[in-house]
Amino acid sequence: MRRLSIVTVVLVMVSWSFAHAAGTGETMAASKPPSPKPGSYDYLVLALSWSPTFCASGSGHADREQCGGTNKYGFVAHGLWPVFPRGSGSAAHGCGGDTGGLTDKSADRVKGVMPSRKLINHEWEKHGTCFGGDASTYFGKVRTAWDKVKIPQKFKAPVQESKASADQIRKAFTEANPSIPGNAVAVNCLRPRGKTDASDRPLELKEVRLCLDKDLNFKACGSQVRDHCGGDALILPIR
Repeated sequence: MRRLSIVTVVLVMVSWSFAHAAGTGETMAASKPPSPKPGSYDYLVLALSWSPTFCASGSGHADREQCGGTNKYGFVAHGLWPVFPRGSGSAAHGCGGDTGGLTDKSADRVKGVMPSRKLINHEWEKHGTCFGGDASTYFGKVRTAWDKVKIPQKFKAPVQESKASADQIRKAFTEANPSIPGNAVAVNCLRPRGKTDASDRPLELKEVRLCLDKDLNFKACGSQVRDHCGGDALILPIR
């Protein structure tokens, strides 16, 4: 009888554990932040990726459209990213809009600016669906924002490695573009993956991010957009 009571208690505890786990799963699913409403963003970020850094990575080696053959890109448009107010939901995976409206004609609006169709498809699904318009309008805005930026001379065709701090890179952009205030520029760097200790791998320029309002005028970045470049960054040459 005592043995039977012990078995009964164990079975009750196991059943409670499964029920609790299931209930927790439902609570977690219910608490997942919703996507923000498309078009309800505060401002935009034009992300300019330094292509030589990308092309030196494993992902770049696999992207022959951007990094193969005779293609020799410097800065390219990574994308135009809506930045939403804090607490308005998560746009980490797009905004749940229709991702099927991207045509070749829409993609052609950023030809030579966004160098691969894989990148164009990704940016439309992750950021374009949050913009609040169709693909043609979104990529037209990407092109317009890109055309407002003059790439500094030192980044147009470097053939040798050089180094620069985030402040020096920011200054190069503001001097080449008097309409861009310094607080509208954020510089991102990375350390490439490798088997050696991270401190032994050089910091490399990854991206320059420029903040704009909804009318595509340059403006100060919010707290979500900051430098991530702790030291002098290696600027790989265009090859």
